[in-house]
Amino acid sequence: MISPRMNALPALLVWLLVLIFGPAMDGQVAESVIDVITEDKHTGELSCYAIGENGRVRETDPFEPDEMVMLVSDYDCFESYIGERDGAWKVLNRLESGKLYDPAGKEIDKTPVHERILSLAAELEHSIMQIRIYEVRGHFFACADFNVNWHWPFKLYYYDCKLDSLVHVATFESESPVGFRLGERFL
Repeated sequence: MISPRMNALPALLVWLLVLIFGPAMDGQVAESVIDVITEDKHTGELSCYAIGENGRVRETDPFEPDEMVMLVSDYDCFESYIGERDGAWKVLNRLESGKLYDPAGKEIDKTPVHERILSLAAELEHSIMQIRIYEVRGHFFACADFNVNWHWPFKLYYYDCKLDSLVHVATFESESPVGFRLGERFL
């Protein structure tokens, strides 16, 4: 007969392995590619997240963000409509006004990069309420505020100028990005 202590030994070993190797086992990377500060749409509370190479998002300690420029579209920038794409009916967008404003509310002159990001955003599926464009260390990000009934997904995209596309980075529920710290990959 095996003693109760011997039965507990395998469980203890598994617990120790998970404790030691847990972060590596769940697919998280040790170093983040992008750190993001978000502000909750309802409470104003700030949160800090690290986004790894594999796209995993995890909470992280507060950090000093990189300098950035943020621009915001007006609410009639996009017109949403029901249309067919890839053989299915979907909510699509059409770029309308395309006006961008600085944080003080002053309309700015768009650059070709801003215009391209707005054009690519119009190709996203789902009704877009507003777009924010961020320039951080010469890199551009866009955050789409989607109109999805009773919840508020803010989808963050990276503008890859080499691929000329918006690459989905992360989705934050009811939290809008307000600060970034770029990792070594962006230097």
